[in-house]
Amino acid sequence: MKKLISEKTVEKAFATGKMQILVGPNDIITAQAQSAAEKMGVEIIRDMPQNVSYADRQKIIDAVIERFPGGKFSRSKIEKAVREVLDAS
Repeated sequence: MKKLISEKTVEKAFATGKMQILVGPNDIITAQAQSAAEKMGVEIIRDMPQNVSYADRQKIIDAVIERFPGGKFSRSKIEKAVREVLDAS
């Protein structure tokens, strides 16, 4: 179920000493909430979905490879690193 993260949500978190708000991948964060969080130093952390499809993994791997031109890292090492990061989350 989607949640709405409003300015009031941020204010309540701050008032109780909570400096981080974990939100789901489909939750809605209002512009006012984002602004209030920045002013108060409250970090809004978007939780990512746990299951990443094979196609999405390949897109991530390809994007990482593009950022390391010249073959500095082999595809197999990059695939292993991406797999470890995604599986750990």
